[in-house]
Amino acid sequence: MQKMAIIFGYAGAIPFIFLMLASIFAKNEDIFVISIFHMVYAVIILSFLGGVHWGQSLKNGNLKQLSFSMLPSITGFVLMGCTIWMDPYIPLLGAAILFWIIYYADKKFMPWDTMPEEYFIFRRNLTVIVSSSLLISFLVTLF
Repeated sequence: MQKMAIIFGYAGAIPFIFLMLASIFAKNEDIFVISIFHMVYAVIILSFLGGVHWGQSLKNGNLKQLSFSMLPSITGFVLMGCTIWMDPYIPLLGAAILFWIIYYADKKFMPWDTMPEEYFIFRRNLTVIVSSSLLISFLVTLF
């Protein structure tokens, strides 16, 4: 795998870690705003991951993958609406789960023969970091 892709991937996880730490050390009145920022960033990344499947499906003509490619952005949009108008914390849990769904979709739809060997290890590591940060932020809001 290209070194820059790995650097960019892990750099993209930094805001998740930062927002998780912010939620841990925040005053109670600030956790709501931090949760919104966490979800906004999560939705941006979810849409990006869906876009990967969109582009791949256009190349290979896989209608199931094309249909799946819309799930991250539409579900992220719904979770963001729930964050703003209903509950600012439960969608963090939903986003954490959605990142794992996308990881498994990557394993199903991405062409194993053309992907770098370590790609799926890389994706798993990023998914662990991102989903853990969302889950910890969710748990912080419970207490």
